[in-house]
Amino acid sequence: LAVCGRRDVKWIVAAWGEHGHRHGRSRDVLNMLRELERWPVCLGYTASRAPRHPLRLRYATPPVPFAGVWSPVNASV
Repeated sequence: LAVCGRRDVKWIVAAWGEHGHRHGRSRDVLNMLRELERWPVCLGYTASRAPRHPLRLRYATPPVPFAGVWSPVNASV
């Protein structure tokens, strides 16, 4: 995640899929991004609202704001 702190990085894409919550890793990543004041985008959501993994997505899938626990889209959580 060191590159995420660079301000010349246009997008940070959250894309861990259904199993990113294992061992609290998705929470840890979101906390690190929050500390850096960076808000990721994602390529859609799974049924459980996890950011979709790109493996089975079309190349032209557009990014959308990631409404994770710490993003400004969902700041009241």
